[in-house]
Amino acid sequence: MTGASAGLGRALAVELTDRGVIVAGIARRADALAATGALCADGRFHDLAGDVRDAQRMRDIVADVEQRIGPVAILINNAAVYPRHDFLSAPAEDVIDEIAINLDGYVTTTSAVLPGMAARGTGRIVNVSSFAGDEPLTGSLGYSVSKAGVRALTRAIAAETRHRLPGIVVSEWLPGVMNTRIGVPGALDPAVAAVWGARLAMDNDPALHNAVFVRDEQRLPPRGAAQRIKDLLLMRFPAPPRRL
Repeated sequence: MTGASAGLGRALAVELTDRGVIVAGIARRADALAATGALCADGRFHDLAGDVRDAQRMRDIVADVEQRIGPVAILINNAAVYPRHDFLSAPAEDVIDEIAINLDGYVTTTSAVLPGMAARGTGRIVNVSSFAGDEPLTGSLGYSVSKAGVRALTRAIAAETRHRLPGIVVSEWLPGVMNTRIGVPGALDPAVAAVWGARLAMDNDPALHNAVFVRDEQRLPPRGAAQRIKDLLLMRFPAPPRRL
């Protein structure tokens, strides 16, 4: 899991290890990763310092994890920064760097774990996204663009794996605004969101491939009027959205 040094990532690490999952947590700050490990179930958290922008480092980390700990069964892409800068005055390099962490980092980690998952024929990928990808706010251009990219990336990975790797299940999760350092004070406790995220990550039902979850509920794709009429005539009723 990436972004394991604080906020939602830290809460997910605690929740997953409490559920018996061995978590390899990736982040840039070794000291913050160690602090996460101190909160986790004894012996179930492994801290691995690395920058998700560095594709070779991600490949090395995955190889090390699979050799020392075991196969990577679940990938939670969560690493993100949200510096809130004015695009009219922010250096382009700062915005590009933000996108590199928030979007390119999902590419580097997914690319690193997919070969092993493909060889084993099974795997679970959850990409943490945001409403900012659909509804950008002033001062959040880099964050909004990257999260819109994550939304597209999730669908693209799902399309790449759907037929040739049906045992790999890819989902998108929008946990909502949380009380974290990049969130809003008084918003959702990340520990509450982590319960939903852990349940989603540990469920590898193929029906969840390309599924989108908002907080603890599945968001079903829109159905046009023609499709609704056809389903009604055929007495075909879609399954209700799942809850986590």
